[in-house]
Amino acid sequence: MMKKSIQKCAIIAVLAAGLYIQNAWASTIPTGISVDGMDFSGKTTEEAKGLIDEYIQRNSGRTLRVKVNGQEVASTTLKELGYEGAHSEQVLRILGSYNDGNLIKRYMTQEDMNTAPVNLDLEDAVDQTKFDQLIKEKAGNLLEPAQDAKLERKDGKFVITPEKSGVKIDEEKAKTDLEQALHSGDNSDIVLDLQTVEDKPKITADQLSGIKDVLGTFTTDYSSSSSERATNVKNGAQKINGHILMPGETLSGYECMEPFTVKNGYRIAHAYENGQVVDSIGGGACQIATTLYNAALRAELKIKQRQNHSMTVGYVQPSGDAAIAGTYKDIKITNNQDKPIYVEAYTTDRKLTFTIWGTETRPANRTLEFESKILSKTKRETTYIDDERLSAGEKVYVSSGHDGRVSQLWKIVKVNGVETEKKKISEDYYITSNDIVRRGVRSSESSNRSEEKSEEKAEKKVEKKEQPATPAPQPAPAPEPTQAPEPTQAPAPEPTQAPETQAPAPQPAEAAPGGQ
Repeated sequence: MMKKSIQKCAIIAVLAAGLYIQNAWASTIPTGISVDGMDFSGKTTEEAKGLIDEYIQRNSGRTLRVKVNGQEVASTTLKELGYEGAHSEQVLRILGSYNDGNLIKRYMTQEDMNTAPVNLDLEDAVDQTKFDQLIKEKAGNLLEPAQDAKLERKDGKFVITPEKSGVKIDEEKAKTDLEQALHSGDNSDIVLDLQTVEDKPKITADQLSGIKDVLGTFTTDYSSSSSERATNVKNGAQKINGHILMPGETLSGYECMEPFTVKNGYRIAHAYENGQVVDSIGGGACQIATTLYNAALRAELKIKQRQNHSMTVGYVQPSGDAAIAGTYKDIKITNNQDKPIYVEAYTTDRKLTFTIWGTETRPANRTLEFESKILSKTKRETTYIDDERLSAGEKVYVSSGHDGRVSQLWKIVKVNGVETEKKKISEDYYITSNDIVRRGVRSSESSNRSEEKSEEKAEKKVEKKEQPATPAPQPAPAPEPTQAPEPTQAPAPEPTQAPETQAPAPQPAEAAPGGQ
């Protein structure tokens, strides 16, 4: 009997010991886990959090003395430089995950730790922006940024300003030295002696010297534009003129020209919005985008982004246009050459020209043509607005509409005048907008009654006044209004004849500012 009791007690003791060990393991971090070199073996998650917080707080109070080539330039604390442990929360979650699982799983985890200990990184560091600002303020006189070579076109010739090397901080060494100092394990001041290296220009005169050939050019006319729109075209074009694109770089027309404000040189002019012509600051920017687009096509650059207008424009054939509207409609061109290119823009005699300059590598006997093809056309109608201020039959033009179209732009490659390739560039949809005309609805009888009432009112006013010694001369009767001729619009030449179809679904409109 006693023997059985002893056996039961032994079993209970073993089970109790197992439960104790399991509970102990379930609440502590396995042996072999450290954080930034600090051993966390046997710690609970709460204890680990306290140690990490203490570590961050201790480092935040450390002083950082900054030198440049041995000359001290600044002294501050890590806290003032935005020091923090970027991965603190993530590290705590990982530590907590080691507490998961049953006894067997945790035993296997511990065995892994015994053979391959784990060191987690807090990624503690200062705010790089604040650190760079400190160096700029305190050591700016010891540094000099490199100057890229510049290219300008003057009097029909290119003028190159050579590049100039500068002096900058060795950023990689500075980062490594600071990380080592942060994890040194002591609380002493950190002395960071930054070393300077040569700051090499990104663009050299040698690279720019190869820019001498016209890769593509295109001109549009804005002679019928208002003075305000003409100002916008000239102003926006100058903001793109002179841009150099290195291989792989992209130019955004919108980013070059924005913001479309009066302060930035723009005026109020016509633009497209919701199928109507409206006044907008920067109206005319789309003609700049269109001209640049066509020059880039002829230079065979990569067109990264281009959208057509909601309605056709008068300065290029359908599918040859490019719209600017905020950031969702933009013209973006990418230099797909292995050498830099130069974007030239200028206006003369109310004509806008874009020319892409670079190093020509295409054969001289290879030529390009671009064809606008109309797939379908939807005739516009006339919307009349009844106006009681106008006599019956009298009409006043308000705005001209646009025929709807579906069109394509094709690129044709010829070698020695023989077509070798034909490629579709785009297929575009342009909505229909009606002509708007005000028409008179006032009858002749109502017109006469209106005149009689006006005369009666005038007579009553005269009776109230003192009669003059001599009768005042009667004013000459106002001439009868004559009927204004209906406005006519010269039809634009169509590249190809197309059948009439139903109007395509409307596109998003060009939103002010910019446009048309």
